[in-house]
Amino acid sequence: MQTPIKTTLILALLTSWAQALTGFPGAGSDNLIEMSSSSLSAETGGVSTSYNGEFDTSRYIDIDQIMPGMRGYGLTVFKGTKIERFDVVAVSVISNAGPKRSAILILCEDERFDKARGVQGVSGSPVYFNDKLAGAMAFGWAFGEDPLYGVTPIREMLELRYAGDMTGRDYSGRSMGWERSVYQNLMADELLGPDHIEWLVRQAGLAKDNAGDTALGQTGLTALPLTVSVSGLSAPARRILQERIPTLNLTEGVSSNGIIDHYAGQTELAPGASLTIPLVTGDMSSEILGTATEVVGDRVYGFGHSWNGYGAAAWPMGTGYVHTFVSRTNMSFKLGQIIDVVGTIRADEAAGVYGRVGQTIDMVPIQVELEWPELGLKQDFNVQMAREVHINPILSAAVVLNALIYRGELPQEHHIQYRIEMGFDKVEPIIYENISSGSKAGDILQEILNSIGLLLLNPWEEVQLSYVKAKASIHEGTKTGIIRSAQLPALEYHPGQRVTASVLLEPDLEPLQEVKISLELPQDLPEGDYKIMVGSYQNYQRQLQNASPHRYSAYDINDVQRMLQERLSIRKAGLYMSMALPGTGLAIENQELPDLPASKTMMLSDKSRQIMLTSFNPLLSTYLPNDYILFGQKTFNIEVKRK
Repeated sequence: MQTPIKTTLILALLTSWAQALTGFPGAGSDNLIEMSSSSLSAETGGVSTSYNGEFDTSRYIDIDQIMPGMRGYGLTVFKGTKIERFDVVAVSVISNAGPKRSAILILCEDERFDKARGVQGVSGSPVYFNDKLAGAMAFGWAFGEDPLYGVTPIREMLELRYAGDMTGRDYSGRSMGWERSVYQNLMADELLGPDHIEWLVRQAGLAKDNAGDTALGQTGLTALPLTVSVSGLSAPARRILQERIPTLNLTEGVSSNGIIDHYAGQTELAPGASLTIPLVTGDMSSEILGTATEVVGDRVYGFGHSWNGYGAAAWPMGTGYVHTFVSRTNMSFKLGQIIDVVGTIRADEAAGVYGRVGQTIDMVPIQVELEWPELGLKQDFNVQMAREVHINPILSAAVVLNALIYRGELPQEHHIQYRIEMGFDKVEPIIYENISSGSKAGDILQEILNSIGLLLLNPWEEVQLSYVKAKASIHEGTKTGIIRSAQLPALEYHPGQRVTASVLLEPDLEPLQEVKISLELPQDLPEGDYKIMVGSYQNYQRQLQNASPHRYSAYDINDVQRMLQERLSIRKAGLYMSMALPGTGLAIENQELPDLPASKTMMLSDKSRQIMLTSFNPLLSTYLPNDYILFGQKTFNIEVKRK
């Protein structure tokens, strides 16, 4: 408990500081309150976008009635589901903290906040003066020495209902997508690079420093981060995720099904109760944990600041259980988890989130079937995932990865034979089988993340994920190797002749192997010099792109699906032999015009034309399956002459 002298000094200093902020800078400078990039549309279906006076003065207190030194109280859950009271004192009210936004500064006079300051998960805890609701705790100071918090006024939070209840407005989750340039080379070695993944993590609200976006310059005032906890995520899976996605923030959760089952069906949302947004439920769980601010009938207001600020939303809404406060020197957090899904979050804006109890939504099923043949073991995983286009690529990949290595770190000498199926509402499913070895399933993670991310965030049409199914067989022993050498019996050939290469393979930890792979030259092949490539699946992939770049530039969502299906269906284990054929073909976007006369080709290739034209060459290729993912290539220059 603060001493009266200390409290008085803090009040005096902070009141003077707050009063000096009259005319506080708004948008374009460091703002006290994070302003969402989304705003209410002018087209509202007849519903007013401004608060229309429904402010119950017997229930709520407005900011003009709050004076420095007023004493009040707050409500939150410190442990379990019990809502507890703590004392607060008003420091000041800051007007114009942002465009049409205000903030109430309070000091918590409770020893629990002395030990755990800037608590993640406290966001939304209601604060009362004169027994009337003033707003929600939403901001704090990292490394602060005093339990000082910013409160979002309840008047601003009540306006959330107009976004959430707007008639004729469907939620798509599409605030932003990829630029079209991302789709100009879908056979490239790297589809979504580190910068793209970092952007995706930020848009999903899963970045480590998302909360830091609301920092107030040198003062350090920042939105209290919402705890994004994950239960059932193995340490190896977490480590691989952090290596592949360094900015990803997933706090380790604690699963206590026995305790949670006791509260299932018996916990209701109320002011001060834990409010959760379950992202994943089932054999693995992940949820956003905050606090409910106000409940009026079936309407629920919470958090006091946005999660990702997309405006209209459609996420599951749940009750929650708090295991404990975890105190840290920089910013503490509530360790908790979901109890029940009880409704739907329908709005997410700068002032908080808004939901309705009783209205539930479908989630995305993810099924993973595993077996370890050498051990005679089998295991199935089943989860449900919230439907949100920025979150789905990351969490789908994380769920499959976690299942694959739930028994512990995969040894270096292993290989995985797997089948992946991803279903969508607007395009055909992507279905493929392949092998992974030595990457600790990181390549599988990347394939799922890239595919779902590229389809859901395409710039042409809204697409939703319908399901994910994975089957995997995990075996002992590595299945990789290199192409040590390759030889042709001759370097001069005739049209129609078969070219056979002798290739020496060096598998890891196994004896050398010699194999033969051949390619039959076309009967009508013109005389000339040609290059023949013998190499890995990666080299073959590049050959496809170089020979016919137009085929891997997408112009609609069906193109994206087709190209991803083709790319993922390229077998990793085996040897490829290919040769680019001559041709004077042009492609208009992705429509081929083969064997054009030279005069037509020159005319259509005129750079003054605005249409997208690309020259291409057919690729002659053959595939020799074997058990190894090979690396390397050999190139031969041959001459073709007629007999």
